[in-house]
Amino acid sequence: MAVSLRRRSVLQIFATAALLAAAAFGAVRSTAGIQGSGLRVFEAIGPIATVGGGGVTVGGVDYSTSGARVIIDGHPGKLDHLRAGNVVSIRGTLLQGGHLHIAAASSVTFSGNVRGAVSAVDVPSATFFVLGQTVHVTSDTRFDPRLQPAGLQGLQNGAAVEVSGFADAAGDIVASRVSSVGGSGVARVVGSVQNLDPQQKTFNIHSLSVSYANAVVRGTLSEGTSVAVQGPQPAGNGALNATQVNVATALQAQPGALGRIEGLITDFASGNFFEVDGQAVSVDSLTHLNVQVPLGLNVYVRVTGVFDGNGTLMARRVHSKASH
Repeated sequence: MAVSLRRRSVLQIFATAALLAAAAFGAVRSTAGIQGSGLRVFEAIGPIATVGGGGVTVGGVDYSTSGARVIIDGHPGKLDHLRAGNVVSIRGTLLQGGHLHIAAASSVTFSGNVRGAVSAVDVPSATFFVLGQTVHVTSDTRFDPRLQPAGLQGLQNGAAVEVSGFADAAGDIVASRVSSVGGSGVARVVGSVQNLDPQQKTFNIHSLSVSYANAVVRGTLSEGTSVAVQGPQPAGNGALNATQVNVATALQAQPGALGRIEGLITDFASGNFFEVDGQAVSVDSLTHLNVQVPLGLNVYVRVTGVFDGNGTLMARRVHSKASH
């Protein structure tokens, strides 16, 4: 099956974040024999349920973040800057022994899908638009309490927000959290390159036109590559004049690492092989299925398993639920 071009940065940042698993526990100084000693490397992706008290809860699992490196939108940050509903990627180590299970994060990475001014709100369809990106709201979406009245009705044209969520098969964003960013003049978009024009140094991310003529470009641009673009907030519906364009690279999970990922199925070959935001997932006879709705495009799933040598997540548990 062709590799999907719709890859969210939360997955791809794993490939550029430093692997600090050996430092996750102070008593562990070497990764030699790590997978056979009760200490397992893990990679996790999902929305934060709770944050604080020296840790975060994602996907029903508590992760200790003492000493963890926190990256927010590509810059060093602090754990208390994260909020419930932010989709994060976590890597670290899991200590397993008897009834003891301790998950210690070495890195926590958050990258919003889009940050900019709201250009339109469609309350009946539970949709709004930011920098040419379509954002869908569900009953699970968390809204910043500073947005009043609560919910979608609190959004006004021109309001500066940051949206965290999951891309669907069309590349639209299904919001997990909508945060107010006040008078921020920074615009940021994550998405796939479309209509690349190397001569004019422009491309599109959906209906947003991006000029990278004066940008620092990290990586090689090509049609369909996933990028994170940043620049000053454009006036009206004008082009985004990027100052930074970072090309994402594919997830490179260690073979044998545990994987816990959540998201929407963005490519569906069959019930035995599909992709969640570009991450390949394989289902076999050993997989335990808890399927509230049949697996298919845009179905929300939580997958737990082990990465093989090709980077495929060999699922041991798959849970699906309906989006509301």
